[in-house]
Amino acid sequence: MDAGEYLEGAVRDVLTATEPGLDDQVGYAALLLAVTGALDEADRLAGQWLARTERPVTALAATPVRARAWAMLFEARGDRPEWAAGLAPLDLDAEERLHTASLHRPVSDLEGVLPPGPIAEVVKQVAPARPDRVRTALADGDLASWAASAGPRPDVATLAATRALAPALVKGADPLGLRDWAPGCAGALVAALHERYPPDLGTWPELITEIMRLRGAAEPALPRGGATAAGPREPLPAGPLVGGGTSATGPGGPALLRGGTATAGPREPRPAEPLLGDGATGPGGPALLRGGTATAGPLLRTRATLPPPASEAAIRSAELRLGVDLPEDFREFLRTCDGLPADVVFPRLLGTADLRSENGVVILAEPAVLLLSASHVVEVDPVLGTTVHQSFRAALVQHATLLAQAG
Repeated sequence: MDAGEYLEGAVRDVLTATEPGLDDQVGYAALLLAVTGALDEADRLAGQWLARTERPVTALAATPVRARAWAMLFEARGDRPEWAAGLAPLDLDAEERLHTASLHRPVSDLEGVLPPGPIAEVVKQVAPARPDRVRTALADGDLASWAASAGPRPDVATLAATRALAPALVKGADPLGLRDWAPGCAGALVAALHERYPPDLGTWPELITEIMRLRGAAEPALPRGGATAAGPREPLPAGPLVGGGTSATGPGGPALLRGGTATAGPREPRPAEPLLGDGATGPGGPALLRGGTATAGPLLRTRATLPPPASEAAIRSAELRLGVDLPEDFREFLRTCDGLPADVVFPRLLGTADLRSENGVVILAEPAVLLLSASHVVEVDPVLGTTVHQSFRAALVQHATLLAQAG
């Protein structure tokens, strides 16, 4: 199996296929992830498909063999994930008998050559038959032989439906050798799901509430105090962010830079750092996680509450102190909450009292990786470069989208 070629086609199907085609592709991919031992990634993909499409989960197990495969995997793992609540329980002993019989059923070289119909049935009865080596390998419990014979699109449903092999698969036997590839595959498909079914995050209060929910906060209620403290501030380099270099324009506007070329398109992710405290990061600095394929491991999320809304007087005072008129969408954010606590993959957003300006650039976050320059909202990453967001809200919508993808 060429994993790269498969993933390219799978992402294309998730983005463009008909709904039945999409469901079939996600159902196959979830089983593929599961038989590699990446059960969390399989659950993540299936759960995200369910949340984005809101279709019956039976669409992921539309054939008897796929339904049987999931039933055997659930038995082997000892639990049934939340996304699978809509799948009907099966009589596993009866399913095992049916499956064993199918593994030993001989096949003809002419099988599938003729379209379904009376002639095809006659040919099937009279044509010479032979054992199917792929199914025979499963009946014999020989995972290595199965993998060697499985072809470019392995029949992972028949594999997982083999009751005697399901425990080994759950424990990580990984006959196709795809375990390290699985998280990237799941992330790419989840990102494609979110591109096909973009969330409607509504008003500013709804957006902030959804961000806090996705972060795992106990409740996004307004807090008792203000913004949290941060570590030492990193000064910005002198010189303008706009101009003085080469810019490339994408959907989000021109990419701003200081002497290099940057684009506003998708970026390759880098691993996220665990949060050490509000506004603090690990040795690698703030990880903003712009791609849909990265995972952050165990998330050490805080339970910080939101600062209260800023008053019009506080907003105007900040503008006078900074010497700029803040964009209206950022003012709307401040009217909703006067700052936002840091998260594993996002910096602390500053409230009116902490906003500051250096070299004509308004610093919106701590660490100083989200900036306002000449009405542009600029995200600076020392590794990945500079990205321009269409608006401050667009930056937070992206944050919410990535949180949902990681969920």
